[in-house]
Amino acid sequence: MARPPVKRPLEALGSTTSRMPGFVSNFVSIFRNHSFRMHIAMYIFAYATMDVLMGWLKFYIADYLGRPGFLTLGLGSILLTQIFSIPLYIAIANRKGHATAYRVGLGQSAAVLVPFQLLPFVADVDDRVSGTGSFTLL
Repeated sequence: MARPPVKRPLEALGSTTSRMPGFVSNFVSIFRNHSFRMHIAMYIFAYATMDVLMGWLKFYIADYLGRPGFLTLGLGSILLTQIFSIPLYIAIANRKGHATAYRVGLGQSAAVLVPFQLLPFVADVDDRVSGTGSFTLL
């Protein structure tokens, strides 16, 4: 007995060709996913906040205090705070959820950690929504 042909995701969506969509259409389809847009906003705002904080600290230490030699100490203390608070954010994310860990924000480590933790979930959501696995583009 012959088995019916298995429809591929593009054929299921009504495409007449079995080719994968082009790079541009694949890239645009990612932005239709609400989870991805939220994820990319978290990522952009987290790194923009870190850049502004580091810029203000550089200005404060070098120009306002007039001690450019302390710049390395100031930036290093922020980075060490981030590194040492990562286990705290992992525990908060496991107990209270990713949103709570992201909002706590001590030393910006949660703002860096949580978007990378959520990336696999966003990829799964996009795969379920689009059915094409277009998130593998990133």
